[in-house]
Amino acid sequence: MSSRGRLTIASLLVVCVVAGAWLSLNGMAIYPEERSASETEANAEHLCPTISPCPPQPTCPGYFVPARVSDTVFPEKGVSQNPWISDNTRKLRALYRCLEDRSCGENQAKVVILGSYHFQGARMGWKGGEDIWAQSVMSALEKLGYTYIHSLNMERTIQLYQTIPHLVAAILVEPEYTFSCFEDKENCLLSDINPDGIPAWKLFSFFFWAMKNNPLGASWTLVPEDYSKLHSDWDKSTYIGYSIEAACHARSFVPHNERKKQAYVMTKHLRFFSSGPDSAWSADLWEAATEATGIQFVVGTGDHNNGDADGATLPAGLTDYGQLDQPAFLEHVSHSQVLIGVGQPATSPTPYEALCLGIPFINPIMQWDHEHPSDKSKWTAQHWMLSIEGPPYVYNVFANDREGFISAIRDAASTPIDSYVPEWMRTTAVEERVNNFMRRDWKSEAAALLDRRKNGEEGPLFVV
Repeated sequence: MSSRGRLTIASLLVVCVVAGAWLSLNGMAIYPEERSASETEANAEHLCPTISPCPPQPTCPGYFVPARVSDTVFPEKGVSQNPWISDNTRKLRALYRCLEDRSCGENQAKVVILGSYHFQGARMGWKGGEDIWAQSVMSALEKLGYTYIHSLNMERTIQLYQTIPHLVAAILVEPEYTFSCFEDKENCLLSDINPDGIPAWKLFSFFFWAMKNNPLGASWTLVPEDYSKLHSDWDKSTYIGYSIEAACHARSFVPHNERKKQAYVMTKHLRFFSSGPDSAWSADLWEAATEATGIQFVVGTGDHNNGDADGATLPAGLTDYGQLDQPAFLEHVSHSQVLIGVGQPATSPTPYEALCLGIPFINPIMQWDHEHPSDKSKWTAQHWMLSIEGPPYVYNVFANDREGFISAIRDAASTPIDSYVPEWMRTTAVEERVNNFMRRDWKSEAAALLDRRKNGEEGPLFVV
């Protein structure tokens, strides 16, 4: 046999091994289900390989070479019940096809494994803050041409990585997965005893909050907001961010003269109306504000009409529409004149959505320096990033400032705004940051970090 023939057989063996590993990961059989003799014969050309290195299929009358290995391993099929499975099939088919044809786009052969459940949740229609962020990251990766693959848990992530290690550029997982992998130097992390493990510098924590949460520190912690912009002494995590432009612009803008004389109160739980450190406004303020401004207050909570599990009740002066799905929620918000925060939830995407729909936001300042109240670096606001904005878009009001609260409602209602999206929230800005993240030399940064740790900087050692 010629050397070219031996090379062809060896290449096909590699393809079979890789294909089998992927099918095993997804719980799929390597062989098709049994068919009747006539059905098998009719479909033989689509099912059966002729090259001997791939195992023969006993239900096939003979061997047949399919048009493409990529089509055989990742066949076209209907939409899966789980959209992320369809994503994986589509992405991997395209990746294998371009590798076969040597036609990969600029970023196509750079793979990102998405191991946080928020990525799968986003594809299932979840609308939490983390899920909206995850969807925005996926959209940016898609636009930039990178290949992303979903993984349900760390065991599958390890298997996926070991299948195509040199193509995987980054792995985005929940923070606890980075720490558990770091501790498992025998099966997960690249180490002297596990040369096939995942390099520490490819493991990134997908984390919604401000503190560092990765064994390699803040740089390997991806966050949705540039928290250090307001607090320079905070950890400098890697800011990725997100955008709500696409979802917002899919809705019609409600003209100001067609809006109700109402304010939407942003909370899903009655307990945030109870007096306490997480509540911005006293219960008697709502009726007083209606008397002063003529504005009615509406809310949609998931609690029972007679109160929640903590015994909290709806203050007088508010109308509760109950738990709302996303379309109904945005319908109520879009017909309001102002969105009002009550202290929680923190750093929600909702104020960005409201601004894009042309609705100002009243942002409660929960903590501040009472001797220097204008010092924003000492503020703790319900929405940190929007505290850098001001009227007519955002009205920052100190908690329980009765006059300030009523004045902000009156000013917001009398000063309508057009659709507004901050520069850092634009789709193009997110794409630029995602691209910078993917192009950053993380291996070199990890090597420099390792040298510093060997010379006394606090933190566990690892293999680069």
